[in-house]
Parts: sequence; structure tokens; C-alpha cells
Amino acid sequence: MVISSLVIHCNPGSEQQLIAAAGKIEGLEPVTFVEGQVIFLLESHSFKEAHQVLEKELKVLPGVLGVYPVYLQESGEATL
Repeated sequence: MVISSLVIHCNPGSEQQLIAAAGKIEGLEPVTFVEGQVIFLLESHSFKEAHQVLEKELKVLPGVLGVYPVYLQESGEATL
């Protein structure tokens, strides 16, 4: 299991819309937001899967200006 912390920069005022749209992405959970930025926690099975979520799912959400991983760590749990 890989745990990632992400900051997504978005158009100011679109934070709630971004959180709602991101709610459809498996393993992604909003943590908090301030004007123009939303912090998410992402749980994925591998670094490759985390990268695919960033590149193919998060960057294309409405209002997203940039996706910035802050923290990525593989947990000690076995992945199947």
C-alpha cells in the first residue's frame, strides 16, 4: 500500500466542486482546503497506481491548475 499526500491547486472558489468531482476517485480523501488549494490523502496499491491517478484522473478534473505530491510512502503492509 502506498500513502500519498497531495496538494491540488485550483481556481479560487472552485474548491468544493473539486472535492465533489474527486469523490469518485477510489482511495482519494479530502483533508482540508484553503482558497485555491485542496489537500488530499491517496491510498493506492503501488507507486505506479498513484502516479496514474495523478496523471490521468486528478489533472483532468474541472478547475485543476496543478497537482503536487507532497508525501509518498510505501507502508509495511503486503499488497496483493
